This record gives sequence, structure tokens and C-alpha cells, in this order.
Amino acid sequence: MPSLTAQAASCGREQAQDGSVGPVTCDDGRVNAAVFADMLAMSPRLFALPRVDDWSQVQGAVCADYREAGTIPITSDAYTYRYIADRWSDFPDFPTPDAFNMNLVNEVYCK
Repeated sequence: MPSLTAQAASCGREQAQDGSVGPVTCDDGRVNAAVFADMLAMSPRLFALPRVDDWSQVQGAVCADYREAGTIPITSDAYTYRYIADRWSDFPDFPTPDAFNMNLVNEVYCK
């Protein structure tokens, strides 16, 4: 798998009471390399995917991770990390991180 931290910055790591870590992005908009290991551990299926352009593959991995041990904040953060690192904004089928979070909360995904 190509490095998801190659174009990353490092801006520290904080852990919230719910177990999520952040910040996902640094002030310059790049993903935060300091939380990569946490993201990998919390969402192993999502981070095992190679760079993909197929939303259904991503949704399947995200939902499997969410069902196993995820929370909405952890799942949303992991999706945001990959969305930015892999430039999923280039693919119209991929929801923005905000839309993804809203749909996860509303149980549109991962029923």
C-alpha cells in the first residue's frame, strides 16, 4: 500500500474521552502523521484497502470496522483521514467527510 503519511504533517496527538484521537488534519490541511498508527489500529479494514476509487469497497470496510469496535467519532475520523490522504474528493461518488458523518449518524450507512 502506498504510504498514507508521505505527504503528511505532524502536529501532535490528543486523545478524547471517547477514545478518538486527533487532530486528523494539521493547520496546513494535510493529514496528521502523529495519529496514523491510532487510525490504523482503530480502523484496520479501511486502512488495509489500497488506494481505491470504488465507494462500495470503502463503505464495506468502514462498516465492518464500525460494527466491530467503532464509534461514530472514530469511524468519521478514520474516513476523513483516508479521504484527505487519498484525495477521494476527486471521485464524485465519495461523500465529503461532513456528509459521511451526517449519514453515519442518521444510519444511512452501516445499518
